[in-house]
Amino acid sequence: MRLVLLGIFLSFGLALAQTPPAQQLLQEAQTLAQQARASGAAPSVDSTPWKQAIERAEAATQADPQSAEAWKLLGMLYYDVKFWARAHDRFNQYLRLTGGHADPKVAKAIGETNLNLGYGAYNRGDSGQALEYFQAATNFLPGDPQPYEWMGRIYLEQGNAVQARQAYQQANQIRPTPTNTYFLARSQDVATYGRAAVRAFTAGYNAYQTGDKAAALAQFQTAVQVAPGWLEAKRWLARTQLETGQTQAALATWQQVTASPQATASDKYFLRVAQLSAQYGADAARAYFEGVQAYQAGNRPQALAHFQAATQANPQFADAWYWLGRTAYEGRNYALAVQAYSQAVALQPDNTQAKYWLEQAKKALR
Repeated sequence: MRLVLLGIFLSFGLALAQTPPAQQLLQEAQTLAQQARASGAAPSVDSTPWKQAIERAEAATQADPQSAEAWKLLGMLYYDVKFWARAHDRFNQYLRLTGGHADPKVAKAIGETNLNLGYGAYNRGDSGQALEYFQAATNFLPGDPQPYEWMGRIYLEQGNAVQARQAYQQANQIRPTPTNTYFLARSQDVATYGRAAVRAFTAGYNAYQTGDKAAALAQFQTAVQVAPGWLEAKRWLARTQLETGQTQAALATWQQVTASPQATASDKYFLRVAQLSAQYGADAARAYFEGVQAYQAGNRPQALAHFQAATQANPQFADAWYWLGRTAYEGRNYALAVQAYSQAVALQPDNTQAKYWLEQAKKALR
């Protein structure tokens, strides 16, 4: 019996001797973490140096669950490999032991971990969980407007104007941007146009930003149907209609926009774009306006190429022929100027300017 007990005690003592103390495990984990970061290996839980560092840091937390340093190291390792859920859990253990305090580098990592978890929750459609993560991120990223911007976006989609406005005000205080100012104004629209209209508008704007113009179009149409007097919603509807090739619908919507006393010079510009798109086609109109912009910017070769593209897209486009002639003439390409001005005069016989410059181009060509 004594021999059995002795064997048990010896085995137990051997096991203790083979198990490194918590401090040693932590030091080994710190060394492995430094080696992983210096190795050049992409941070990944499946990459050997990172995997070894994480395993040793996990062992350190198990050996001493009250070691804030071990939990911090483990949280940072999971942060490095972008394993956000585990990083979040380990950072929470660290904060529990430090009373919620973290040094600047760790605080930044905790904030970014919450941001990424917030993105994930939002993309899953769990807005409530996303708000919790973004709210937590604000505690660790005081100089970053992103958590507030996302909170404002979610509150707007929920039709919660008061909290959306507060979130965008916070974002603007940190870093004023046209986008934040824009959505601050949209949050104030809820009182005027109602939650349903603003929710549809916001969803349309978000879809537009991601390139889903079909979804954007449907949402903007809903916003305008719910709030027929909302000029900004009509602007975005008209813009999306034009960009999706619905030229006649876009023309009608831009006409409604420009009929408003609040219409801007930009609205009138887009009405002209819509008119030319309806008359000559979207491709020709787009090339024409790109040519005008290039000409005004002083880039004559680019302007010439755009005007040529416009006339090729629709040979009946008299204004495009006129601008092609003007650009060619100023570039001393008199043969092309004569050809372009001739087409402009043929399409618009009463265009006295085109006639005058046609004669000038002919003289220069002689």
